[in-house]
Amino acid sequence: NQWETGDPGCPKFTDDGGIDSGHEDALEAVEFIENVKPQKLIAYSRGGAMASLALNQANHKPEVLFVAPAWKRGWVSGNPLPPGGLNGSIVHGTRDNAVPLRQSFELADATGLPLYVAPGKNHVNILKYKENPESAVLVPSAVIRKGLEELPEWESGLGSDEQVEAQHQFIEKLKNK
Repeated sequence: NQWETGDPGCPKFTDDGGIDSGHEDALEAVEFIENVKPQKLIAYSRGGAMASLALNQANHKPEVLFVAPAWKRGWVSGNPLPPGGLNGSIVHGTRDNAVPLRQSFELADATGLPLYVAPGKNHVNILKYKENPESAVLVPSAVIRKGLEELPEWESGLGSDEQVEAQHQFIEKLKNK
């Protein structure tokens, strides 16, 4: 639930729900982006939601790597998409039971950002891919639409073992083609 830039002053956010553009965390995020002007931003988990909200308000637009982005988990009012024309990519693990893989497919479909999927990685060990997301499996755009039809979604809490296995198997089939 943090943004990383290598800057010790990088903001850390609370786990409160219902953040909107006037919330203290949102204001701090926009201020950070505008004042520090990071070249690259890593938006992990809840940080994906916060990055989307803040980048819609900030003038500076760094390259963003969304790592298992929880942009639709209800923490940020309205689940905003990141602004159009953003440079970056998305990486997500197939064994993530905290954030549905489907949500990264939705984000990739809506933004055009490339989506990389790491087979067998969960919500925590996916962070190993933050330095090199391209080492994971690139999901072709044609497969994004198929994933939107087939991948499971869960509204809150953790995904069931069956849901996590279904998202893992979806990618395993992709790898074997």
